[in-house]
Amino acid sequence: MVLHDTIVSYEGYCDETTESCFVGCEEEINNQADCPEDSVYYFTEIERKASNLIKLCGDSIIDCETADYCPESEFDCTVTYCDPKFDLDEFTGETLCESTTQINQLNN
Repeated sequence: MVLHDTIVSYEGYCDETTESCFVGCEEEINNQADCPEDSVYYFTEIERKASNLIKLCGDSIIDCETADYCPESEFDCTVTYCDPKFDLDEFTGETLCESTTQINQLNN
C-alpha cells in the first residue's frame, strides 16, 4: 500500500521524434547498444505525490495517459527529460539521450 503523501517516481511517455527521451531496453543488457531494436523504448521520469496520481488515475497508472504529464494546477509534479550532459550510461560513460531538454514543472 502506498501512503498518499509519498512522492512516487515512474517512467512516462516520451515522443523520441520531438523530445529528448531516456532510452530503455525491455531485456537485461550491459550496454544499450546491445539492445535489440524491437526491445527499445523511450521515456521521461515523472515525480508527483501519490495522492495526486490516485486522483488522476485511480489504482492503476498502466493505461492512464494523464499520468504522463503534469497539469499546471499540480504544484508538486516534475517531468524530467534526458540531458546528455548529465545522464550517462554507468558502464560506458556514453549519453543515454541525443539532445538536451529538461522540463521541470514545479510551480512552487
